Amino acid sequence: MAPVEKKRNPFIVSQSEAGQRLEKFIATHAGLSRKQARLHIISGHVTVDGSTTRILSHRLVVGAEVSLAGSQATIDRQPVPLTAASILYEDRDLLAISKPAGLLSEPDRFGARCVESELPKLLEALGQRPEIWLVHRLDAGTSGVLLLARRRPICRKLGEVFRRGQIKKTYVALCSGSLRLGRLIDAPIARAQGTKHVIDPNGKPARTWVEPITQKPEATLIRALPKTGRTHQIRVHLFGYGHP
Repeated sequence: MAPVEKKRNPFIVSQSEAGQRLEKFIATHAGLSRKQARLHIISGHVTVDGSTTRILSHRLVVGAEVSLAGSQATIDRQPVPLTAASILYEDRDLLAISKPAGLLSEPDRFGARCVESELPKLLEALGQRPEIWLVHRLDAGTSGVLLLARRRPICRKLGEVFRRGQIKKTYVALCSGSLRLGRLIDAPIARAQGTKHVIDPNGKPARTWVEPITQKPEATLIRALPKTGRTHQIRVHLFGYGHP
């Protein structure tokens, strides 16, 4: 097999690479393992033709420009590990932790590090029982408070509370463009292909309240309060209304 020609970041997709999965392309041309490539994609470090792409199986077209953001230090970075300082609250029933961006909530098919694999190790090191149950999830690229149950009955009870919409969740995000006023985005969401979701009139009901915190002409820091819990809801709604 001929050696792969060394390319510079950004990488341009050649004719022979058309249709290749994004994770394989990044791993090959950035000199990363497939696991590292997946980590950078889901952490939002990869763009295709200027747009951040978190879909590992994204199929590339000829001439597409693929960029890996940041310095070599960024490229080599692993998720911030969980430490005792990551535990924000604990009692006999609950744990609330600060999940860093880049760390999955639960295992994927590739065996990547996740809260369900790393937190029990931390608890054991602290002399505590390692049993935990996820009550909800945060995307790998999202940082924030993650709530876990320490007993199965508590997990069931909290799951019901989430299903009833009795939990208030607030997200902070940076979006493109100037969003001057708060608004309720009421737009159904459906799965388009693979893990990609889009606004679709035939999709499931989805509502998100968004409001500006601070803004400049090119970007707005927003507060988002999802009223429903669809997959990638905030990202899909913002993208669909011109503020990716």
